Amino acid sequence: MILAFDIGNSNVVFGVMRASDGEVLSTFRLQADPLKTTDEYATLLFSLMQLGKIDLASVRAVVISSVVPPLTFTFTRVVSKYFNMEPIVLNTDSDHGLDIKLDNPRALGTDRLMTAVAAYYSYHTNCITVDYGTATTIEAITERGEFLGGIIFPGIKLSAEALHLRTAQLPQVELMRPDKAIGTNTIESIQSGLFYGYVDLVDGLVERFIKERFQGKPLQMLATGGLGSAFARESRHHMRYEPNLILHGLYIMYQRTQSS
Repeated sequence: MILAFDIGNSNVVFGVMRASDGEVLSTFRLQADPLKTTDEYATLLFSLMQLGKIDLASVRAVVISSVVPPLTFTFTRVVSKYFNMEPIVLNTDSDHGLDIKLDNPRALGTDRLMTAVAAYYSYHTNCITVDYGTATTIEAITERGEFLGGIIFPGIKLSAEALHLRTAQLPQVELMRPDKAIGTNTIESIQSGLFYGYVDLVDGLVERFIKERFQGKPLQMLATGGLGSAFARESRHHMRYEPNLILHGLYIMYQRTQSS
């Protein structure tokens, strides 16, 4: 088995994948907390592995993608100390095979890079990806493996928290799809503004991407992230939801390290 860690600003997604084909067997989600020690995270991981009936002896490799440097160090220590192996820690210098068209390719976050890797090597066509995370990111990848760049803006949870914290009377609301766009009370109005606002925001930006680069060309659109399923269903575009897209990217990178 392969263990993969997608370390983000809010959560650490821990995936267990079959080494032969990359099928995701189990996923777990931990709170990203740079203050937790190596031993604390190890305790949580082993508890989850025990609950998932994951045999430690069957772990062949560990792959890490992280946008939180202190947690990169912590999880590297966890793997070295408790799994008795060195993890594959990915970054923009890794052998990803993409042509990164950014002004400064090394500034690209590994989460965005792994999304692009998974999209390109899974579909080998023009792709637009939308990741509904702490920040919502939209990326453009060509059929030639060019990472053109993308858009980053605050995720819906950040927006909901900011609306509550920066106003005197607006409450924190549950993020959900309301039955109608026109809210008849404060909670419905906020829910509608957040949900349908983000649906139309993403659709509008995707349309700009298509007009700018992909008009009339074959195109695969992918959504991922914890809230991606609801938004993908509501989109005007045919958007395929892949909850484990970044984990697939990590597995692809594991394969590339083995063949190099």
